[in-house]
Amino acid sequence: MSSTINPEVGCPTFGGHFAPYIQLQKDGGKLRKLYKDVGYATYASTGDIYGLFFEKGCRLLRSRGALAYITSNSWLRARYGERLREYFDRRHTPLRLIDMGKDVFDAVVDASVLVLRSGGKAEPFPGVDIDRIHDAVEFPPPAPQWAEVRPNRTEPWSILTNVEWRVMEKMKANGTPLKD
Repeated sequence: MSSTINPEVGCPTFGGHFAPYIQLQKDGGKLRKLYKDVGYATYASTGDIYGLFFEKGCRLLRSRGALAYITSNSWLRARYGERLREYFDRRHTPLRLIDMGKDVFDAVVDASVLVLRSGGKAEPFPGVDIDRIHDAVEFPPPAPQWAEVRPNRTEPWSILTNVEWRVMEKMKANGTPLKD
């Protein structure tokens, strides 16, 4: 990220950025130790540095500025992504999520693209899981192929249709949760 950005003014947008995928515990935990007490709300000792990139990018944005990052999609469901999901839920407005799945780039990880606006609070927003679309020809896919993400504090993020959300709500209300 550019060091020429005036923090008093902020940046209107960051876009198309591949945030690095480096586990904080790699290399004897050097990055984990380096960032532990720096003040990142999204810090998780077992997480990846792209979570901190998300937070730093959001801090650099102007009010209502937009950010779009391509990262691993692991934070959507992993325990180490809880703080990042809560950060987005309480402080920002996610606008679109594209879960691109595997084999998109020459990378070992499954990729996703999150577009968000700084400030506000998360509300349900459009998302699409490319792996669930058969014969995907257009990118991004047309609107009828998009479903919805419903952020809920630290809960994992899922991209589901309205019917699938109703089933999930019934299961949560009437089912017996499985233990870890």
